[in-house]
Order: sequence, then structure tokens, then C-alpha cells
Amino acid sequence: MIQIDGSFLEGGGQILRTSLSLSALTGKPFKIENIRKNRNNPGLAVQHLEAIRAIAAITNTKTDAKKGDITIEFSPKERIKKEEINIEIPTAGSASLIISTILPIAYKIKKDLKIRIHGGGTWNKWAPSVIYLQKVLLPLLKKAGFKGEIEIKRDGFVPRGGAILEIILHPWKNPPPLFLEQSNISGVFIESVSSVSLEKARVAERQIEAAESILKPLKLEIEKTAKYVEAYGFGSGILICSSPTILGRDIPGERGITAEKIGKQAAMDFLSEVQSKAAVDSYAADQLMIYLALAGGKIKTSFISDHAKTNAYTIEKFLPVKFSLDEKEKTIECKKI
Repeated sequence: MIQIDGSFLEGGGQILRTSLSLSALTGKPFKIENIRKNRNNPGLAVQHLEAIRAIAAITNTKTDAKKGDITIEFSPKERIKKEEINIEIPTAGSASLIISTILPIAYKIKKDLKIRIHGGGTWNKWAPSVIYLQKVLLPLLKKAGFKGEIEIKRDGFVPRGGAILEIILHPWKNPPPLFLEQSNISGVFIESVSSVSLEKARVAERQIEAAESILKPLKLEIEKTAKYVEAYGFGSGILICSSPTILGRDIPGERGITAEKIGKQAAMDFLSEVQSKAAVDSYAADQLMIYLALAGGKIKTSFISDHAKTNAYTIEKFLPVKFSLDEKEKTIECKKI
């Protein structure tokens, strides 16, 4: 059984999610100790439990994991056979983190896999938004032949959640290596999403206007979408991404913080990614590492995060690969060993 230290470096939920994905792909059991040991609320949270249950359902595995556990053992009973799964998230926890755990499974499925998620949030602090997965991660993966769709039927905002999502994964066979260097940026896309309860306050438009004021130095054409959606409670978020080099940054709205401040912060973060000459933003780089391990390749990012170092540690436990993380050149390369 693979032994993993859940407090290694970044020491967050990514260690668990990466382990679950790779356990399902390889059939290898694992044990993680010290899960989120250094966090204010150590152990498994609800969204971690739902990721465990999702992979357990896909691999027909029983699990007795519960909230607060700091140790977990997982032994997949069988290789991936499911064609449909339903996931219930009883809180406003991040739906995107659960989706990210499931996406790599496309490498092993023989038929399309349909996932329905009821509950959870589409905009959460410390997690990518679901539209980030739609408009940044999936287009990047498409460069390695990955095929999948994510449809948002209903957005979910903190603290009530209530998202409804449908995801379809297609078999991902014989993927080509993924090599990403920044070419050029000719356009910028901004999407601001708010609950209909905030329409009178023009929250979506104000986030966009604030972001535009920061992005003027780029002198690029900016495509804008302000969207108001039905949701439980109220909330908002903004995503900024570029093309044809795909860089992205997103921020959820937050009680007590103005729409203008949210928009400006997202734009400043995005501008920093553009100025770094990266081919992928630092958030995407972390998420692409499993796919680099499966397909091989090299990517240039804005900086090498502790998330990336932690992911390399975890992936190398499951697969015969070696990562090279060059902090000076800001590149991540993976080769089979």
C-alpha cells in the first residue's frame, strides 16, 4: 500500500484528490496520514468526503471515511466501469474540486462517463470556479486530445450552494505529449456572473468595468459578458482569460467587498500572469500535472508553487515518472522512468 504524508509542503486537499484520481487509474491502494494537519480545521471536510465517495462509486469501493478524519485508507475494488454517477453535495463546498478529481479518469474509461452533481458551489474561495474549468482547463487539455464537457444548469454561491452540473467525459486514448510555450495574446474575455438578486446593484457590470480599467495597458480587444443567474441566495464572481495563449484568473465575490475591488483584483492577478510570459497560469499548471504524468510534456508557467511541488511528490508515488520543476525558468517537465 502506498504511504503518503498528508502534511507534506502545501499539505492541503490536493494530496487527497490527486491520490484518489491515480488510485482509480492504477488500481493501487493508498494510505494518507496527517490530512490537512496544519490547517485551522484539520482532517477531511465535506468536499473531500464527496470526492472520496465519487471515486468510490466509480470503482465500486466501500469507504467509511467521515468528516474530520486525519487518516484514510483507500483500496479500489475494481477498475472503472461506471457509465453514470450522481453526486450530492449537501453544503456550498466547491464542486470544481470534485470535478477536478474525476476528470483524469477519462484516461481509463472505455465508454462515455456522465456525472451529475447536485449541490455545492460553482464560485468558492481557494478553489477554481467551474467556469474556469470550462474556459481555461478544458481548452488547455484539448491540446492533448482530451474531450469533455461541463454544463452549468444552476450556479451555487456560498453559503447556500445548490449548484446543478452535468459533466460528460469521453475516452482519452493515446494522448500526445503536452508542450506549452506562450505564443501571443490577441484577445481577452471577461465573464462576470451574479445572482439575479444583485442585478439592480449592477454587480456584474461593475466588476467588468473595474477589471477593464486595469487591463487598458494591454491595448487588446476585450470581449465582455455580464450574466445574471437564478440561484439560492446571492453571490457573484468574475473570470478573465486570454487567447490564443490561454491564461486565466477568477475571483468569487465576497460579502463586504465591493464589486469594484473584486474586478480590479482579478484584473491585477491576470495582468501579472500575462506579464510573466507564461504559457499557463500557476493555477492551471498545478492541475495539468497529472495529465503531464500520463502523456508526458513540458509547460511554462508564471511561478512554481508549493501546490506544484506537492503534486509532483504525490504523483511520483503512483506512477513511474519523474518531474523536473525549474524555478528559474518556471517550467514543469515530466518524463517516464
